[in-house]
Amino acid sequence: MNKYEVWCPEIGQTWDDAKTINAFDPELAATLWAHWHDGYTACFEIVNGTELLVCVSEWGTNAVQEFIINGEIERVYRCRGVKNFGEKGA
Repeated sequence: MNKYEVWCPEIGQTWDDAKTINAFDPELAATLWAHWHDGYTACFEIVNGTELLVCVSEWGTNAVQEFIINGEIERVYRCRGVKNFGEKGA
């Protein structure tokens, strides 16, 4: 895993505001930042349809890659067993 610095100029962030993210590649770092940002701000603007430009720099370098982040709300279902009342048709 590599260390990346991730920030979003569109919300007023600069390199100084970057969040350090551990990820396998810069795309994953940007995606993990988006997940963190939506949860941290509790606005969920990304999963509600807002696209944001995110900057990613590998730790210790000056190279910056830009990504457009978007998301979608994911349905989550849970199931648990209940008391068995017998066989079907009984």
